[in-house]
Amino acid sequence: MPSCEKIILENKNNGGSIAPNAFIPSGATVEYPINLMHNTTVYASTSLGRYSYINVNTVIYPNVSIGRYCSIARNCEIGVANHPIDWLSTHPFQFDLTIFKNNDDYNHVIKKDWKLHSKTMIGSDVWIGAKVIINTGISIGHGSIIAGGAVVTKDVPPYAIVGGIPAKIIKYRFEENVIIKLLDLEWWKIDLKELNDISFNNINSAIIELSKIKEIR
Repeated sequence: MPSCEKIILENKNNGGSIAPNAFIPSGATVEYPINLMHNTTVYASTSLGRYSYINVNTVIYPNVSIGRYCSIARNCEIGVANHPIDWLSTHPFQFDLTIFKNNDDYNHVIKKDWKLHSKTMIGSDVWIGAKVIINTGISIGHGSIIAGGAVVTKDVPPYAIVGGIPAKIIKYRFEENVIIKLLDLEWWKIDLKELNDISFNNINSAIIELSKIKEIR
């Protein structure tokens, strides 16, 4: 299934890259540029923020929103479908017409309402390690880190570092007062060219410099 040519062209014109064997549909919302590496798959009703990149063999399921400056590693699955566990069966024959759409018996079963993919929100500046699974309907806060191999089954607060199965908070990237300032500054909304001289490797200096930029604006 070919990717949307319009998105590929617009992304390339803005300095982004989409691998030839990656897939992104016309229904995706893209804030250019983005980078999709080999064998990445993006489904419909998904939005991708600028300067975010997705590494090889990762799948972004429907109804996922990904912010700006996100780093998503290889072999991840984001927005994994949710099946009912208290119905007669966990199988989609009860609610999904698409899987065996050419089978009359399957199609004649009266389907009940069920949402496989609730809204999944990934904030900006999120780093998702290799082989991470994030369930549908989860909210991942700005600036958080998901350790490789984690299975995320509940919301992750901003700037938290989580890991494990199921994922739990290990620690936070910064002290609470620093996190509050960063969330207030929302640096990812500032044009990249304005961040040229920021002291990236000194968080306290960076906050002061970002505050001055926000004051000028």
